[in-house]
Amino acid sequence: MLVGVIEASLVVLNVVGWFVVVLVAAAVWALYLYLRRRLAPGPARELAWLAAVSQVVPVLVPVLVGVVKVVALTLFVLFALVLVVVLALDRR
Repeated sequence: MLVGVIEASLVVLNVVGWFVVVLVAAAVWALYLYLRRRLAPGPARELAWLAAVSQVVPVLVPVLVGVVKVVALTLFVLFALVLVVVLALDRR
């Protein structure tokens, strides 16, 4: 999971493009889907699953950052509109 967190940090800081991370995640997931039936239950299979799941983090974190930005901007605009209305009503 630490690899996923590092990848997500690199995407958020614009060191690595999000599209590159999505391609890497797709490749890791494809490899996991190919290997999951071929590996015997045990550490190798669990490691493959962990590698695939850790790729969810760098894909979703930038999406969540974008959602938080949109929500923050929306709240800022709403607050500004309320402030304008209060100031306009105060003048009367």
